[in-house]
Amino acid sequence: MGWCSSCITRWSNRNAYRLISLSAGLPHPPTIGRMFPVDQGQREADVKPAFTNLRENYSSVASVDQAALFGEIGWEDLIGEDSFANTCAIRVSLALIKAGIQIKGRMAIRKGPFSGALIEPGQAKLAHMLASPSMFGAPEKFSRDAAIAGIGQRQGLVAFFRIPGYLGGAGGHIDILLPSIGVKVCGSECYWDCAEVWFWEIR
Repeated sequence: MGWCSSCITRWSNRNAYRLISLSAGLPHPPTIGRMFPVDQGQREADVKPAFTNLRENYSSVASVDQAALFGEIGWEDLIGEDSFANTCAIRVSLALIKAGIQIKGRMAIRKGPFSGALIEPGQAKLAHMLASPSMFGAPEKFSRDAAIAGIGQRQGLVAFFRIPGYLGGAGGHIDILLPSIGVKVCGSECYWDCAEVWFWEIR
């Protein structure tokens, strides 16, 4: 069977995109208030899960404690460990995995239907993974005072950096952001008083 030229072009473009390497952890230039280009946004939209799927697979702190969360993924030996007290990136990683998104994290799920899938336990590392071109792409970045107005009533993933009073002001948090009018609601907790907010809209 012959190949039409337009089919070859589409095949080449798709496979060229798949070869883009993950650039997790690399520094990103300031993009406060800047939207990503339309063509880049279209490619990223193909990677993102539906928000309803992500929300249904997200386990909040209020509904699933650390012991239950770690028991689900076979990390029973880490229950109560101080270095794993912050579970925000683990919760978001697991929700993404359940929604069909592969994470190139550092720790594997040890049991259950997603055994072997990799979770990223670090908030900053996970945020930078998501910001890579092969994942969700560059987030919208906002300063403390501009975040709520800039995000508006949209839904998606949100990362908070340099939270006052947490790890000496150097700590962060990553979460899902639910659509709302007025006060913004996160899956577990929002930190709008942080120094910088990253946001990825997911529809």
